[in-house]
Amino acid sequence: MVWLWFTRITYFELLTYLLITDFGDRHISLLGKVTVINRFIYPLLWYSGTVLAAPEVSWCDSRGLCLVFLWSGKTELVRRGVVYQDLRRGGLGLVHFPSKLRFLLTKCVYSAFSNGEPHSWRPTGAYSQMRDTLRIMSTVGDVSQSSARDLYRAVFDKLVGQIQSSNYASGLDVWRVVHSRSLDYRRRDLLWRIAHDAIVTNLKRLRWRLGDSVCPRIRCTKWESVPHVFWQCDYVALFWEWFRVLTDRLTFCNTWAVSQDYACMVSHLRHAMQVFRAYLPLFRPP
Repeated sequence: MVWLWFTRITYFELLTYLLITDFGDRHISLLGKVTVINRFIYPLLWYSGTVLAAPEVSWCDSRGLCLVFLWSGKTELVRRGVVYQDLRRGGLGLVHFPSKLRFLLTKCVYSAFSNGEPHSWRPTGAYSQMRDTLRIMSTVGDVSQSSARDLYRAVFDKLVGQIQSSNYASGLDVWRVVHSRSLDYRRRDLLWRIAHDAIVTNLKRLRWRLGDSVCPRIRCTKWESVPHVFWQCDYVALFWEWFRVLTDRLTFCNTWAVSQDYACMVSHLRHAMQVFRAYLPLFRPP
């Protein structure tokens, strides 16, 4: 799978070369170039960073190309540490590729044993299975006399049953929707974040101690989670009904039939509706 990273680096080199060519004759501040790297270049490596570890040679090439673009035509004397330091601490906030890519890869592993609920009021799935198994084993005999193999076997059987019976979206379908050729890199990155539940809701704001978790819609007193925003709220059902009627005549492929109302819409709104229509069967609750 290392070839995937080298393919991404090839695209990365091409984009960096085009940026240097396009902006070479223009006056762009150092902070502006940092913004270009963080918003347009780094998302090219985002997708691979959550799948497999990047080789060291990819890190060296990516950092070298970024620094060439960053310091081209500039004479500012800024230390490397200041460039990578956070904006709130007086730095420029440049993305550090090695640390970010390591975090993206390990984030999926840690999420299986971490708790995303506010104030840890609900334990994780693996923790709940271990807790229930230990309670059952304690009623039979001394838990300290049991082996780790017995605990692992019981937890494994329960987790496998839950995973097999759960509904999930096809990864290939999600990948095709996110990488639609009709979308630019900015919209692809946005849809990728939406697919990974990166939307800031009141439930997440409560976890960050920035407010309560109640849905802001009138007369809705439920917690505003990501599933609630898209499906569970009563007010959202009215929108989906209108949206489904409007897009019933559309077939989303390379040659799709377009209704008159759809053709008169703004381009970015058509892109958004196209993607949401493709997402409907993926995230519909059972």
